[in-house]
Amino acid sequence: MLKDLIVKHIIIREGRAIKRIIFACKCTRSFGRSGEEDGYSVSISSGGCVEVCNYVFGQEKPIKRKTVIQDIEIEKRVLKIIRKYSRLISKMPGLLNNGSSDGTCDAFVLDDKEIIAWNISKTSLLKIIYFCVCHHGYYKKYQQSIYFENLLLKICGEVESVLKDYTEIRLPISGEGEHQLCQNLSI
Repeated sequence: MLKDLIVKHIIIREGRAIKRIIFACKCTRSFGRSGEEDGYSVSISSGGCVEVCNYVFGQEKPIKRKTVIQDIEIEKRVLKIIRKYSRLISKMPGLLNNGSSDGTCDAFVLDDKEIIAWNISKTSLLKIIYFCVCHHGYYKKYQQSIYFENLLLKICGEVESVLKDYTEIRLPISGEGEHQLCQNLSI
């Protein structure tokens, strides 16, 4: 049986480093019943290897894992996106707190940066204006998270556009902040 670890964005199986993760997105529920289906992840590693994993609630290890495609062009295009935003990514906190602690737990890897967010969502300009006027305290407290959540979702949208050119697989969270907690894998 293979034992998987992710250490500093390198997947290690049976004590050997096999891939460097350049992008990953994982969404799972923050509540549920043990054993029920609970989200999935999409990762892109060196060589453009796109892997999808399905999870059940209460277990960290995936119950299904499938390599969907491997194409070096995917790696090149995704790294180009990450480099385009590298200055902003470097300033992004590792935990994005928008005041919500329910819904989904969203985890991301952007080259060498790990980010965890709860119930991430896209905040439109209209909603930002509303928060400024009607809920100034909330806006002041979570302004930075709102900005970085929008940036993170923009990056996800661009990565998903790359994936659409090669495969039917979609990220568990879209560039619009819509969550999809199930990806059917026929393994």
